Amino acid sequence: MKRSAVLLFAAAGMAFGMATVASAADLGQPAMAPAAIVADDWTGFYVGGNLGGTWARSSYTFDNGAGVVESFSFNPNTIIAGGHAGAQGQWGALVVGVEGSFDGTDLSRTTVGVNSTQTLKIDDIATVTARFGYALPAWLFYVKGGWAVVHDNDSFFDLQNFAHGFTAWNSGYTVGGGIEYKRTQNWILGAEFNFYNVKFDRSGLNSGGFTVHIASGNSDIYTALLRASYLFK
Repeated sequence: MKRSAVLLFAAAGMAFGMATVASAADLGQPAMAPAAIVADDWTGFYVGGNLGGTWARSSYTFDNGAGVVESFSFNPNTIIAGGHAGAQGQWGALVVGVEGSFDGTDLSRTTVGVNSTQTLKIDDIATVTARFGYALPAWLFYVKGGWAVVHDNDSFFDLQNFAHGFTAWNSGYTVGGGIEYKRTQNWILGAEFNFYNVKFDRSGLNSGGFTVHIASGNSDIYTALLRASYLFK
């Protein structure tokens, strides 16, 4: 239910934004036009939604606490959706700002090993980043980078049917970049690519009373997004 609500919210937000712009054009409103009006300034506070695809490369070493050690890798892919908000200022062609985002997804994959079965699921990604852009009237080219936190669930059972699982937020970093088009004074459409990396190690008791370990955990996550934002001026 949580995943569906996030996806529907983001999709509805983007659809509303695009429909509003299209309707204004169909009703014959002034050609939005002269570049000086559309691209006067990127300064302001903005909110928006994003929708796209995501894929990951994750791995870790599993120790069942009873002498069995195995390495596992996971390569899931799925859709991702969420929202973002930020503030930015423009000085000449330079645009600098800060942005926060939250996305929901369902990056899940099960891998069967020789002595155990492992499932890794990544379901939430949140970020706080700095953005640096170069404005060419109605276009903005930017790079971004900062802090990322990823929520995942690891579950497993071994040949003795001893089961256990971990749920945690893992902190790491993100870098990315994109391009935006200022369709009107307020509406901005864009596309963005991001990379995230988080590392993790965990220990706990399984259902048989053995202390199990996940070591050298690493997740590389990639997203390709379409964005729609409303700039308050």
